[in-house]
Amino acid sequence: MISNRGPSSRLAAFGLVVTTAIALGACGSSAVVVLDDFGRGIERYDDGDYHGAIRYYRQALEAHPDDHRILYNLGLTYHDLYLQAKAEGDAEKASRWQKESLAAYDRCLRVDPEDSKARSAKAVLLEDLGRRDEALTLLNEDAATDGETAVIVLWTKGVLFEKAGDVAGARESFRRALEVDPHHLESSVSLADLDRRQGKLAEAETVLAKSLEVHPYSFSLLSMRARVAVERARHSGDDDALWRQAEARCKEAWAILPDHPLVNLWLADVRERKGDLEAAVAHLWRARDSRSDAGLRKLGITDPEVWRSKIEERLKGLFRRLGQG
Repeated sequence: MISNRGPSSRLAAFGLVVTTAIALGACGSSAVVVLDDFGRGIERYDDGDYHGAIRYYRQALEAHPDDHRILYNLGLTYHDLYLQAKAEGDAEKASRWQKESLAAYDRCLRVDPEDSKARSAKAVLLEDLGRRDEALTLLNEDAATDGETAVIVLWTKGVLFEKAGDVAGARESFRRALEVDPHHLESSVSLADLDRRQGKLAEAETVLAKSLEVHPYSFSLLSMRARVAVERARHSGDDDALWRQAEARCKEAWAILPDHPLVNLWLADVRERKGDLEAAVAHLWRARDSRSDAGLRKLGITDPEVWRSKIEERLKGLFRRLGQG
């Protein structure tokens, strides 16, 4: 989804590069997997070697100059380099990489005007450059709103509206995306999170339940449902049924990613309320230590140092209670 809660403004979902087909060649009774340049580029990208990925993507383009998948992946890689340079305060490199990224996205859209990922990624980059009107124009073009691929564009529009403070516009875009695809994961999470922050917890729960029918093991959906359940329990005060539900929902998300800081923080709340202080301490340690500063910022924790300090104060209080027990 678009990460509008951390330092990056690119769609996190776009980090899933377009994958390549692999060639299988038989030799006797064994099969040999052969990666082409595109596949090697994907491997380098996944490993964080952006310059290596670009080298292989460019070699792939020499053989397939009109392959929109390669062009999109190339633009995505330059996009990440732009964000990296921007975060490091290197304006010269940031400018160079954003121009390369825009050029690759533009070339991709000339080859395939209906490539919704490239269109949305370019819009996000334009918005990040302060060119929101151009971004919205790009997302409103006919090629962006026709057919099933419109769901990605509608979702992107929703996130841009939300970043601009247009809650009604964001909700409408997310809902329209879900009309196209009632189980679109990113739109479901975004709409539920928007409802949650507006205090519409029951509505958020309904949105998540529908998407979970198709994506029952999605951590994004399960963790958001856990968050909603914990907030409902907190607002209820001492409703044991809601606290039991919150615990069950947190456990579902925790089973998939047991080191996730926020899930551990929510479980610490549940355990402390139940009087299981040792378990609360264990979850707080995991919440504090399982991510780097960069990892915490990606989760929307803008000041990791302050966040960890609050956990440490809470741990001190729990240790005092354990010592007195």
